[in-house]
Amino acid sequence: MRGWAGRLARAAALLAALAAQVAQAQVLELTQADVVSSTRQGTRRETATLPYHWDRQHGGLPGSATFDIPFTLPATQTGGMAIYLSRIGNAYSLELNDVLLQEKGDLQVGGGADYAKAPRLVDIPAGLLGERNLLRVRIRADSGRRGGLSAVVVGPGDEVEAMYRSDLATQNGVSLAVTVLSLVVATAALALWLTQKDPRRPRGGRDRLYLYVCIAELSWALRMANLDIEQVPMDWRPWSVLMVVTVATWEAGMLAFSCEIADWARQRLGRLALGAAWLLPLLGAMAADLGWQRSSTLPVSIFYATSALVLMPFVVLLCRAALRPGASIELRLLAITISINAVVSVRDLVLFRFGSAYGQTIWLRYSAALFGLTLGYIVIVRFRHANAALRDLLGSLAQQVAAKEDELRHSYAQLEQLARQQERASERGRILRDMHDGVGAHLSAAIRQLQSGRGVREEVLATLRDALEQLKLSIDAMNLPPGDVNALLAGLRYRLEPRFAASDLKLEWDVEELQPLPRLDPAAMRHLQFMVFEALSNVLQHARARVLRIEASRLGAGARVRIVDDGCGFDVAGRARKGLQAMRDRAAAIGAELLLQSRPGETVVQISLAP
Repeated sequence: MRGWAGRLARAAALLAALAAQVAQAQVLELTQADVVSSTRQGTRRETATLPYHWDRQHGGLPGSATFDIPFTLPATQTGGMAIYLSRIGNAYSLELNDVLLQEKGDLQVGGGADYAKAPRLVDIPAGLLGERNLLRVRIRADSGRRGGLSAVVVGPGDEVEAMYRSDLATQNGVSLAVTVLSLVVATAALALWLTQKDPRRPRGGRDRLYLYVCIAELSWALRMANLDIEQVPMDWRPWSVLMVVTVATWEAGMLAFSCEIADWARQRLGRLALGAAWLLPLLGAMAADLGWQRSSTLPVSIFYATSALVLMPFVVLLCRAALRPGASIELRLLAITISINAVVSVRDLVLFRFGSAYGQTIWLRYSAALFGLTLGYIVIVRFRHANAALRDLLGSLAQQVAAKEDELRHSYAQLEQLARQQERASERGRILRDMHDGVGAHLSAAIRQLQSGRGVREEVLATLRDALEQLKLSIDAMNLPPGDVNALLAGLRYRLEPRFAASDLKLEWDVEELQPLPRLDPAAMRHLQFMVFEALSNVLQHARARVLRIEASRLGAGARVRIVDDGCGFDVAGRARKGLQAMRDRAAAIGAELLLQSRPGETVVQISLAP
């Protein structure tokens, strides 16, 4: 009997020890506090139940409060202990048993850093806790910044830290992930807007759908980033206005994007909806500034409620369009996403703006991520469709270009054949003209001499020689290098020097080495050859000269050719013979300057050639 009693006693002692350990390790949630709060309307004392929502308790007025939270522990704690608060601030300090544990921000001056955006974990130093304890929390709350104090959790460090890390990942981790996602979608949409054209718009304007995505996601990225920014980059007043504007701009971007997907942008109702949507940022800024001036959250809450009421009919119409047969997958997916966001927005609005919930998570940060994913998916699908259409267009253009190239090759072949025909015709015309002006003219002169009966044998022979020389020179002209005046004069000397010697005509040759003149093409060279030959022929037939001088010299970048004889001369101002008139015409044809000077004992024919 005693053995059984001993066993039962030991079991009871063991159970008592386990119960003591469990009691020692339990987590306490502290929800009762004695509060002393101060605003510009005065000071009040009360016993409050946590969480304590400052804006609901004080109508959005800024102020400060002290919370005294007594609590007891079953026994002296030997393990590490910690305090966890899901929300506290905007600025705060924590004291346990008159020992300062943590302080963040300025408790006297408002509008500074906001430390109510993240959960807080505070380790309790060993030996500080007793059976009876007092936790004193002081806060400074700004208007409209969701200041206050959540329920306080006290317990073993490992368990409390696990709660803290879970909430930190759920709140701030998700905010960071949504921010990154929104920035990625916005950047991709901006790049597509800058590079893609909308074929439906006149003159190939940019696709506004991508612009709306960029605006909406950039706005939401800034809004989500604010949840992790304790020290804002500007004064609280403009920053608070900006935060309301970002939400309104996000809503406007969603509406504009939805109108593009539903193809309402070109309809009257769609244009009215777009106009109303883009008024939201302006109205939001006005409401936020009014609330700041009056230290009240009511104007912003009314703005959010009104915008929700205005947007609900749009959501209903979008869902109706998505349920119609033949609606696109993108439209249906968008309708589902916007419906979820609308329901979540109403839940958050009622719970946080018009209710007393505090320290809980706003669901819109999660549903907005779903909307960002939907936008990204639709942007990718639209881009793929645009690329497919572009590939088809490029293929069609390539076929058209190939067909045009075939036509051009055929046309070029025809033009080339026509050009060769024209070149042959031009060459025939040139030969005929040279024959007429040169050989033909000399043969005609010989015939007239014979028909008149007055021509002597030597004159007729000289005329026929000129005709023969002209014919030879016409053949030589076919191989003259373009622009080479030296070669032209050398050819004439070679052909005519025997005649100079037969006529007892002394030739003086003063020809410099000239640079080729690029502008003298084969046709111009033939004109120049005729002019020089005509001048030399006149000396041989009419001048009765003893000395003939041929000169060629540089004239700047051009050249100058002079034929000088000491013959009897002629009247330059008189009626021009046919040969002289032909020389003038040919000089005009090649842009040369022809100068004639003549008196008994000296006749000069000068041809000036510009470069």
